[in-house]
Amino acid sequence: MRSDRIKKGIERAGHRSLLFATGITRSELDKPMIGIATSFTDLIPGHIGMRDLERFIEKGVHTGGGWPLFFGLPGICDGIAMGHAGMHYSLPSRELIADIVESIAMAHAFDGLVLLTNCDKITPGMLMAAADLLARDADPSEATIRHAIEGNICRCTGYQNIVAAIREAAASMRAGAATQA
Repeated sequence: MRSDRIKKGIERAGHRSLLFATGITRSELDKPMIGIATSFTDLIPGHIGMRDLERFIEKGVHTGGGWPLFFGLPGICDGIAMGHAGMHYSLPSRELIADIVESIAMAHAFDGLVLLTNCDKITPGMLMAAADLLARDADPSEATIRHAIEGNICRCTGYQNIVAAIREAAASMRAGAATQA
């Protein structure tokens, strides 16, 4: 598992102590670590009900034998941000969201990733992160995040064409034919 880099070996005793401080038990260390990026905020009307979705995702990860680990992302409501200085922050928030998802997924060596999103800047930001993670995932032994991303997009949104677009973009990025604009 990808997460073994932070869980296994004598040199990772410090890492394990920090994981234990989060409440994980020794037996749970053998489970895959599944990051759940959630964009829930009380500031966006479209996020009402996302807490319920978080609980369903958590139960699904547990049922599947994983260890769910939530992390939050910023969310800006275009409707509230428009018409004043706040409008200058909405579009750039996509880059911030993409960077946060990628940073946390890579820094914590998740074995899988679920992206819970709703809003027209948050969703592209998460998909940008998915493309970046796919581009990094050239080693077939580390394909877990790719499968988690693909499964999440297909099951939760039904947009299988998004998976094809992300695969194409990731292949282009790996080949050096494209860069993230």
